Amino acid sequence: MVQNLDFAPTFLEIAGAEIPNEIQGDSFLPLLRGTTPQDWKPSIYYEYTGEPTHNVAAHYGVRTTRWKLIRWPDLDEWELFDLETDPQEIRSLHDSSARVPGFDSTYVDIREKLKVELLRLRTMYRVPNP
Repeated sequence: MVQNLDFAPTFLEIAGAEIPNEIQGDSFLPLLRGTTPQDWKPSIYYEYTGEPTHNVAAHYGVRTTRWKLIRWPDLDEWELFDLETDPQEIRSLHDSSARVPGFDSTYVDIREKLKVELLRLRTMYRVPNP
């Protein structure tokens, strides 16, 4: 997974320039060359601040290749989606305690792990608490 904050370090690496420590992203040049680094990010953080054109409330979340956990702070709501079985994000599993099909864990386990990951990412990117 690649984010817009990964473009600057990628362009710097392509240009042969040093990547400053204060840049938050990671160069995805290895991905462009066909290899995935062992330490490549397992998840990404995203945030949408909301604006009237799209009529979507402000929210933030964490996404992995399979899961997406969304926090709607103004609504005091959470959503959890299994992008493998529900790529259109129709049915939130956040409040489900059922077992994940094909896994030995429940949606509660997935949800809690993603909340920890969300906090880790917000801390890493120094995102202020809402």
